[in-house]
Amino acid sequence: MLVLADETGSEVQLRFSDERKASGFLLALCAKLAEVYNEKIEAELEKAKNGEKMYPCDDCGELRSKDEGGTVFTVCEGCWDKAHG
Repeated sequence: MLVLADETGSEVQLRFSDERKASGFLLALCAKLAEVYNEKIEAELEKAKNGEKMYPCDDCGELRSKDEGGTVFTVCEGCWDKAHG
């Protein structure tokens, strides 16, 4: 059994009939996470190349532009919503 949990403590339990299926699932999951992460990084680098100044969120490190409040707010909307929502 594999248990996945997020920062709120919500859990999803996955049961596999054998270890090979579990291993295959984990490999596919890791590959997908890496793909999504790389796409996000590439998008942020593209913004930076276009001359937009980027400002990191103090909590999660996500880069934001001036238009996204980067020069005014120290945290991104997602972190603000988690803390105050």
